[in-house]
Amino acid sequence: MNYVEVINNYKDDIKDMDTLKSFIDFCLKSLKLKNVLFNVIIIDNEEIHKINKDYRGVDRPTDVITFALEDNKDVDIPDLRVLGDIYISYDKVISQAKEYGHSEKRELCFLAVHGILHLLGYDHMVKEEEEKMFKLQKELLNSYGIKKVKVEISRGKYVEEQGFKKIGLKRVLMSFKYSFDGLKYAYLHEQSLLLHVIVMAIIIACGFGFHITPIQWVITLVMGALILVTELFNTSIEAVVDMVTDEFHPLAKVAKDTASAACFIADMMATGMWLVVFVPKIMAMFR
Repeated sequence: MNYVEVINNYKDDIKDMDTLKSFIDFCLKSLKLKNVLFNVIIIDNEEIHKINKDYRGVDRPTDVITFALEDNKDVDIPDLRVLGDIYISYDKVISQAKEYGHSEKRELCFLAVHGILHLLGYDHMVKEEEEKMFKLQKELLNSYGIKKVKVEISRGKYVEEQGFKKIGLKRVLMSFKYSFDGLKYAYLHEQSLLLHVIVMAIIIACGFGFHITPIQWVITLVMGALILVTELFNTSIEAVVDMVTDEFHPLAKVAKDTASAACFIADMMATGMWLVVFVPKIMAMFR
C-alpha cells in the first residue's frame, strides 16, 4: 500500500486536483512502486521562492522543488520507503502552460512526475541521465493520455473548449496581433526569412529603377509573396513537429524536409520569373 498525500496550499481551488491524484496513482502502478510515502504540496511563487532561496541559495521562484528523504538514515520507518516531499508552484503551472502552449493539467502532471522521478533518484545533470529521465516522463504522460498535442488559440482557450462567438472589433484586432506575433516568431527563428525580405526589397527597388510595367509588377510581387508565404508555412510545420515530438523520428524528418522542398521550389520559380522580368531591362542598358 502506498501513502501519498496531495496538499493544496495555493490561494485558490485547483480544478485538476482529482486528475493529479489519479495520475500519481497511475505513475506508482506503472513504476511498480509499493509501500512508498511522499507528499505533493501545491504552493504559490512567493512560497517556492522562499524555499528556493533558503535551501538552494537561488533567489528566484522555480516550478518544482523536491526534498528526497530515502537516503536519510534519520528517517526510517520499517517496511516503508519514505521518499520525501514535492513542492509545486501553481503560479508557474499557469504561466508555463501558456508559454508552452498546452493545458494547465498537463503542466501540473508533468511537474508532479518530474518530482516523483527526482525522489526516486533520477536526475538531469548529465545528458545520458537527462535523456533517460525525460523519456520516462513522456512515456508516463502519454500512457495516461496527457499528450503534448494541444494548440493554444486566442485568449488562452483550447480547441475543445472554444465555442462559436460573435465577431467583434476586439477579436478582429486580436487576429491582427496574432498574425504579427507569427511574423515576429518567424523573423527571430528563421534566418532565411530575413534574407528573403532583403532580396525582396532589392527586387522592388529594381522595379522602380527600371520602370517595369504593371503586369511585371504583379509578377514580381506575387512571386515575392509566394516565397514569404511558403517560408512561413515551413516555420509553422517545423514548430508543430517540434511540439508533437522532441525525439528523432523518420516521419518528422519527412515533414520538415518536404516543407523545406516547398520553399526551394518557390525560390526557384520566383528567381526564374524575376529573370524574365529584369534580364531584358539589364541587357537594354548595354545596347
